[in-house]
Amino acid sequence: MKFVLILLSLSLAVMLLFFYKKVISAALSKNYLFNWNRSQIIFDNQQKFPVHFSCQVDCDIKTFEVIKDHWAKDKNFIIYEGKARPEIDIHSFHLDKNDLPKDNKFVYTTSWEGNTKKLLVWEGANPVAFETLPLRDGYKPDLWGKDDKNYFYMLHVITCDYNSFEIFDATYARDKDSVYYGSVIIDGADSKTFHYDRETRTYRDKNNMYSQGKKLIINLHLLIPMINELILT
Repeated sequence: MKFVLILLSLSLAVMLLFFYKKVISAALSKNYLFNWNRSQIIFDNQQKFPVHFSCQVDCDIKTFEVIKDHWAKDKNFIIYEGKARPEIDIHSFHLDKNDLPKDNKFVYTTSWEGNTKKLLVWEGANPVAFETLPLRDGYKPDLWGKDDKNYFYMLHVITCDYNSFEIFDATYARDKDSVYYGSVIIDGADSKTFHYDRETRTYRDKNNMYSQGKKLIINLHLLIPMINELILT
């Protein structure tokens, strides 16, 4: 009986060692971990939604270094979510003051593809000057951006007047000449009077209301008297 207990205890100890993982640098990231004898590095995204993902990192362990969050490197490659990214220049790669990943040629962002994230590039963006832009409520999704010469929407340059360009929300913007739904100019929209109407909860100009970048077939000059009449009655 004593022998059985010793055997069970040893088996339990081996199992605990097998599953034991230690965070490499808790101050920088909880996503990169050593296995029990530091012979392997594990990436774990620590997420339940949209999907939990972990993998063994194929890297040079002696030179492995955590950068921040999902980013790391060894002597050969920049590593993102546990995978080597040979397309990124290891010598110039950095996270800027807003944690945007950049090298000397490109500004990067990510998008889910299956269980992992795919690296994407803000096409034509100047890494030195590029920044993503917050919406009016302060929310800052990776939708709008700008550098010293251009504005961008969903990774692509927008043809617009740089000096007067103004963002309203995730989809609407304007400059001195045009109103934009994403990167598409809304035909006929009046830039000077275009605004968000809190009462109707729609975007409108002096002539029309807009939904999903298209005119609502409503004549405001007829609609307002009708609403007033309904209120009075």
